[in-house]
Amino acid sequence: MKLFHSTIFCFLMAFASGQEIKIIHKSDSIPNIKERGLSFIHEKTDLDSYHLVGTVQVVASNFNEVVNGLQSSANDFSANAFKLKNFTNKNESISVTMDLYAVSLKDLEQNNSHGETNVLYFLGNDSRTQKFKINREKIILESDKFFRYEIPKGEKIKINKGGFTGMTVYHQWVQDQPVIFYALGSGNVSTSQSNGTTLNIGFNTGKFIELKGDLAYLYLNLNQATEKL
Repeated sequence: MKLFHSTIFCFLMAFASGQEIKIIHKSDSIPNIKERGLSFIHEKTDLDSYHLVGTVQVVASNFNEVVNGLQSSANDFSANAFKLKNFTNKNESISVTMDLYAVSLKDLEQNNSHGETNVLYFLGNDSRTQKFKINREKIILESDKFFRYEIPKGEKIKINKGGFTGMTVYHQWVQDQPVIFYALGSGNVSTSQSNGTTLNIGFNTGKFIELKGDLAYLYLNLNQATEKL
């Protein structure tokens, strides 16, 4: 099942590199927050001390355009965190509504504590099945699917793709280690910056690409939401 389609279509509202951005709500005041970036807000996070600066709806044809619209909106609203509100996928387009927040460093740390620990996610690409091994156990990951793996407490694991000529990485269980995302191969979401703050589709490689950005959480949540449709 395809998560996103590549159909091109025209928009009548705010333009930002191929997507329609609709401002649903904008706060009259925006606090001066020094912390930058764009953090994914988890479901368990208490929002009482969070300052909602706006709500936007991004309509696009693929995940890249959703991310571009989100990042553009976050810059306009001086937001450094976002929460997925709702999502629809129909007529070869997707509509994603997100709340944007200005959040202090203390609150961001509290939010991050709700994330999974010692968990690896492998995101399959949109063109073909991928194969890799975890401690010699063969994993077959179908296109547009993801695979979740928990690192056993106290253990070190070996991940290999492509045998001797491929790529091998190791992970050790570490107390409170944040979740790690991997993109696999061509045609899928991947990072375009070394710090993993930007995601793109179309990285043409047969290796693992580690994603350390909160935008990977957005991709995963949209994937899971599509599975339920």
